[in-house]
Amino acid sequence: MEILEQIAKEAEANTQVPAYGRSVEKVIAAIMSSSNFWRIVDLSDEPLPLVAEILKLLNKRGLVAFEGTQILLTEAGAELAMKAGIEPFASHRCPTCKGRSVVIDDLKSAYEKFLKIQEKRPPAIHQYDQGYVTPENTFARVALADDRGDLRGKKVIVLGDDDLMSIALALTGLPAKVTILEIEERLVNFIKEVSEEYNLNIDA
Repeated sequence: MEILEQIAKEAEANTQVPAYGRSVEKVIAAIMSSSNFWRIVDLSDEPLPLVAEILKLLNKRGLVAFEGTQILLTEAGAELAMKAGIEPFASHRCPTCKGRSVVIDDLKSAYEKFLKIQEKRPPAIHQYDQGYVTPENTFARVALADDRGDLRGKKVIVLGDDDLMSIALALTGLPAKVTILEIEERLVNFIKEVSEEYNLNIDA
């Protein structure tokens, strides 16, 4: 439909992230399955900044409503979905690992500490195209790296760290050394403070 292509074109212009009518369809299908922003990002399988922009444009056109933390299709949005033949996503992912192929059970102690630490992280800013993934996703990455044999006793370097991977990695105690390269001074200072407080020895 033309409106989907228009929204995609505008979203691409605003974010510099490639977008298509299908991208907008996937976001709408995700909204039909969940009202939670992070779940919508997960289900749509589109880049976070693009999903956020598409949602903003859908809201601007009266197709989506923001009610507290909920994201909902309006009557007009539901009508558009019906006309475009958009159906809710059906997930067949493993309920334990949520389709990631790894679980973080063995990293639970580090994960619990990370949950408290990440609450105080600097807010994301658009200047550096920041958009944090969930703590679960961060630790799923840690688990996957460990699963591939890339952590234990290894020296690990993180290029760009708005997801605080360096802290998550260091909290596990698995790598021999964790170094980050990060352009954003607020994040560098935050990671240094956490490293000192928790004796993580992260080189930022």
